[in-house]
This record gives sequence, structure tokens and C-alpha cells, in this order.
Amino acid sequence: MSRAFWKKRSLRVRDNQQTKAAELTLRESLYPIGLVTILFFLWGFSYGLLDTLNKHFQNTLDINKARSSGLQVAYFGAYPLASLGHAAWILRHFGYRAVFIWGLFLYGLGALLAIPAIINHSFAGFCACIFVIGNGLGSLETAANPYITVCGPPKFSEIRINIAQAFNGIGTVVAPVLGSYVFFTFDEQAALRNVQWVYLAIACFVFSLAAVFYLSPIPEITDADMAFQAAQTHGQGGGDGGGCSDDLPLRKQYRLFHAAFAQFCYTGSQVAIAGYFINYVTETRPGTSSSDGSKFLAGSQAGFAVGRFGGAALMHFVRPRKVFGVFLTLCIVFAAPAITQRGNTGMNAFSTTEVGVREDQGDALEAEAGQANGPVMEEGKPRAVDVEKV
Repeated sequence: MSRAFWKKRSLRVRDNQQTKAAELTLRESLYPIGLVTILFFLWGFSYGLLDTLNKHFQNTLDINKARSSGLQVAYFGAYPLASLGHAAWILRHFGYRAVFIWGLFLYGLGALLAIPAIINHSFAGFCACIFVIGNGLGSLETAANPYITVCGPPKFSEIRINIAQAFNGIGTVVAPVLGSYVFFTFDEQAALRNVQWVYLAIACFVFSLAAVFYLSPIPEITDADMAFQAAQTHGQGGGDGGGCSDDLPLRKQYRLFHAAFAQFCYTGSQVAIAGYFINYVTETRPGTSSSDGSKFLAGSQAGFAVGRFGGAALMHFVRPRKVFGVFLTLCIVFAAPAITQRGNTGMNAFSTTEVGVREDQGDALEAEAGQANGPVMEEGKPRAVDVEKV
């Protein structure tokens, strides 16, 4: 291969050079957007798998609910380290493609390390592997959200991010369905072997995807591209004069901080509900097995996935703030019977609450930040700020 071939695939770009990523036509942006959307599916799948493994390890390793929550602690505990640490450094000094490859490498590494941890029945070791995986997925989210919003025509940025996040919902559906068949319908030893095969398959896939990202000529996004899109958005009336104008420094982006707080509440609710959904169903609905509980979880996640696609369309006709308020109210309404009722009534209310909580995700950003995950200004310099898991 020629020297020019490798030069074109350099992972370092200059921030002051515009790469035309924000000027791509809709058709030109389909391939890079489609490739990055796969990442949304990946972390949805990983998170859905984690919710299933929570109950699975309670059964196979004989651990209690409090200890099994270590999976969620390890997974989400890695996000600040990635988004504010190593992933942010790589993004600033190299570029988005470098962060994608780095995140996929960590994801694959954690998946491979999980295999000996499972063989030795080491829950603590597996949690350490989940921490590595969480660092990888946190890196991917740090780069993928702003990349989706900037790459392509600015007027479609909100549609792109909502559709991409809908594929995240599809991943959370596939994982519990897979878990219901390969984790809960075998004896303990066979089920643990199946977990090993699942993580081996994940490692092979993500390493292959990392190679695709390296070889694919997807456009890089620089500060100059973000400045261009910010100017385009402002020219189209993106600023609202309500304290979230594009020319304000980061410390004065008050709606951004409100959105970050909304995401904090959303993520906490999501983890609490999804992480123990199978426990709730098996304990309150007589005759429900863990396998059936996993399928019910998949059904609940499917409602979220459908809602995300519907929400992306709904926000074109109804103000996002109103959509957010309606779903937030419904969460409160359905949380009450989930607490007081049992059987199908309690399960359906619990499931509906989860759908409502997760549907708030995109709407909270749109309503509070004023623009969905768009670029903000820090001391006059555009930077991508990911509030997905702050």
C-alpha cells in the first residue's frame, strides 16, 4: 500500500482546518452516520446485557442484590473517567476517529478479560472487566454524540441524534432476548460457558469494527467544523436569547447544566428500574421464571425503542419542552401502581414507568439545552460537550 494511503488514515488532525464534515449533503453523510450509529447499538446492547447478567449472577454465583449492583457501579463509574479523562484528551489532541478506535479497543479488551474471570467464577474480577468495558463505551459516547450532530446538514442534526439513540434502544431489546435463551435455560455451568462465548463474540466484532473505522475514509470533525455549524445554526435562528446563546462561554451555559442535571436524574432512574426489573417481575408476579422476566424486560425496552423513533417525529409538531413535561408526568402517574400493586398490573406500570423515564432522555436535552447535544462555546472556542452520562 502506498504512503498516501496511510497518510489519509492518520488519526491526528488540525483543529483550525475545516474538513467539510458539516457541509456534507444528506447522501454523503449516510455512510459515516450509519457507521457511528452502530456504536449506539453496541452500548445499548452492552447495557441491556448488563441488566440481564445482574439477575443471572445472582442465580449462578449465589450473590445478593446489593452485591450484584457492583456491575452497574463498575459500568457507570467508568464514564466520568472516560468522558472527562482519557477520551477527552484523545479527542482534543487527535480526533473523533481516534476516540472511536480507542473505545472499541477497550471494549474488546474488557470482553476478552471477562472470559478468565467467568471461568474462575470471580465476580470481583468480572466487575473489573466491566469497568474496562465501561471506559470503552464511555469513550464511544463522548465522541459519538457530538459527531452525529455535526456530521451532515445542520438542519437535520436533531433528527440524526434521535434516530441514532433509537438504535441504542434496539440494542437494549436484543440483549435481554438473547439472555433469556442462553443464560436462563441451561444449568449453571453451561450458562456460564455461554456467557464466555457471548463475550468472545463481542470482542471479535468490536475489534473488527475498530479496523473498519481505521480503514474507512470517514470525515474528521474539527473545531473549525463546529464553528461553521454553530454559525449556520445561529444564522437560522438557533439562539433564543434566553441565556443559552451560542456566544456565551461554557460557565454561563445555564441550560446545559440544567440538561446535565436532567440526565443525572434520568440515568439514575434508568439504572434503578432496568437493573432490577427481572427481580421485580419474578418476585411480584407468581410463576414467573428468570427467563420470562428477561423477555418481559425486552418488551419494556422495545417500548422505549419504538418511543424514541416516535419521539423524533413528534418533536417536529410539538415543542420538546411539552413532550418532556407530558412524559415526566406519566412517570409519576405510573410509578404509584408499580409500588402498590403486584402481578400484571404492577409489572405493566413498572414497565411503562421505565419507558417514560427513558423517553425523557432526548427531550430533556432538547428542552433544557435548547439544541440537542450541539456544540457550545468555551471561552470563544467551540467544543463538543457530551451530557449523555455526566
